[in-house]
Parts: sequence; structure tokens; C-alpha cells
Amino acid sequence: MKKLFVIFCLLCSISVYSSDINGGLFFRSHQQPGTIRTRLVLNGGKPIKIENGRTISFDLMLRKEIVWGYVVRIITNTQKNIDLVYLANKKNDRYPAWILNESQHPITQDLTYNKWIPISVKLMPKDNKITFSFGSIQSTQSFDFSGCKNVTIHFGTSGIKNFQVGDVAPINIKNVRVLDNKDNEIYHWELKQHADSICYDLIKQCPAITENPIWLIDNHSSWDQLYKQKIKGNPQITYNSDKNLFYIINGSNQLTVLNPITQKSYSIDNIKGKLASEKNNQITYDPYNHRLISYSLDQKSISVFSSENNSWSGTFTNGMDPAYIHPVYINSLVGKKIKNRSLSK
Repeated sequence: MKKLFVIFCLLCSISVYSSDINGGLFFRSHQQPGTIRTRLVLNGGKPIKIENGRTISFDLMLRKEIVWGYVVRIITNTQKNIDLVYLANKKNDRYPAWILNESQHPITQDLTYNKWIPISVKLMPKDNKITFSFGSIQSTQSFDFSGCKNVTIHFGTSGIKNFQVGDVAPINIKNVRVLDNKDNEIYHWELKQHADSICYDLIKQCPAITENPIWLIDNHSSWDQLYKQKIKGNPQITYNSDKNLFYIINGSNQLTVLNPITQKSYSIDNIKGKLASEKNNQITYDPYNHRLISYSLDQKSISVFSSENNSWSGTFTNGMDPAYIHPVYINSLVGKKIKNRSLSK
């Protein structure tokens, strides 16, 4: 049998899913060496006026790593800080919190991973108040704005004198906006189109400057080879959307499982039972019943893989070339019937 090379050229997701291709900035967190952690400074580091009130909003995604560190630090011209951070209590439970100077205001919400959460900070100097929004949770706190005319805004690390921070939370950020007191946009950094370490806002083309950036959109503009394996015979490949895994089936008795995030794989050998078909790519993952299925359209038969017994349910393999190839959509598999088939001959 002719030797085939199976090469997976998958988008390097860096723990980012395909729904995130609309942009954003991946922050290298506290788990990385300090010299390569990520910083984002709005308005090129220049102060942003707040005298009549301003709202800073953005979308945040928490990655499932060791949760700790800063998200954003807002520093007033009067040397006061307004921070969003992830902290840990004595039981090592992790939680987000707003910090006003030395005053801590925990956010009572379970950690949500790999999902965009809307965040906003409404500065109200005339009322000496700040309203925070973290997803659906909102709170208002008193804050002395005496003498405050402007702020500088740093995401991730901060190098401002007396306000340096190096601990960065494992986050992604996108759609950073600054609104006036009537909720009109003054700045809007999508964190999408960029030039090296600079991204310009959509309103005034003011720069947001980064250090050690990883732009999420770049991970969807080129292909990276994550896996390469030489296989004898006709490999069959399918994807498990529940666990983000690829399956490579090499005949009835071998199955390789690949994680595209960790780039690690393992093989299950000496599998019992038979595939429904060993020709072409007649294999699929059923997300409704969470099972791996080999099928034969000609024989109208299926063989289901059992991870508990490492076996296929089929006892006979259809060795003939199928009359139809490249099935592009299978809605459901019921018994030995395959419904809603769209095929090319």
C-alpha cells in the first residue's frame, strides 16, 4: 500500500477558538518571563481628558491558565489608580476585583473561561463616583476626583513611575472604547488591523502602542504545521468539536488522537472490531451522542467506537470503493440509516 503523509496545517490558535477571528490582543501573562509580557497603552501614552466624565469599555476573555494578575490600570494625573485585577484568597480561590487606590472591591462571580465578557468603567468626576460593570454585575463606588483632569490607561504591564506592575492576567482584549458623558464614541481601538506594535483607533486614528503583542487576527492569516505523520494505507480524519481533538484512523486497529492546542498526540493500538468502511474518509464525530462513527453509505451501515473497550461495534468491513465520496453534511445517524445526505459522485 502506498505510503501517505498526513500533514495537519492548522491555525495556531494559542488557546483561541475559531469564533475569535474578528481581532483582539493576546496578552503574554505572568507565566511568561517578565521581559516578554504584554503591554497595551492607549492614545500613545498621552493623557485622556475626563473632566466632563468618560467611560472606558472593552471586551475581555479569560484564558484557562493560572489566574492571577492585572487586566487594566487607569492612573489619574493626581497619582491615583483604578485597577481591574484577578486575585486569590487564603483558600486559593481566584476572583476578579476592582481596586481604587488601596481599597479592594471583589466581584462575586464564578470565573468564566474562553468567552468574551463586556467590561466598563464609568468615571463621574462631578459626582465623585465610579460605576463599574463586569458582565451583568454592576456597582458604584465613591472616588475623590479632586484635581483630576485626565488619565492614562495601561492594559497588562505598566511602566509608569510609582505604578509599575509586571503580573499580567492570562487574558485577551478587544474593542477598547472611550465614550464621552453622552455615550458618544471618542476612541475605538478594535485591536484588529495593526502595524507591528501599533493599532489605530477608528475615530481619530490615535495610536494604541503595544509591547510583546500577539495579534489574534494574525493567527488566521497564515498556516502553521502542527503535526506530521507517515501512515501506510488510507487514513481517515475527523474532528471532535466537544473536546477540540482530531482523530486519525489508520485501518480498523489503530486510532491516533491529536490535540491542536498542546500539539500532543497519542495512539490507541490493537483495537477490536471493524470499521464500516476503510475507503475514503467515511468517518465522523457525532456531537449529539458524543461518539466516533465509521459509516458506509453503500451498505447503509455504521460502526461506533467505544472508548471504554477500545473497540468498533462493526464486525464486517466494506472493502469496496464507495459509489459516492466526499460526504459534506450528515445531520444525524439513526440505527443503520443515514439521513440528510449531501454527496458528490
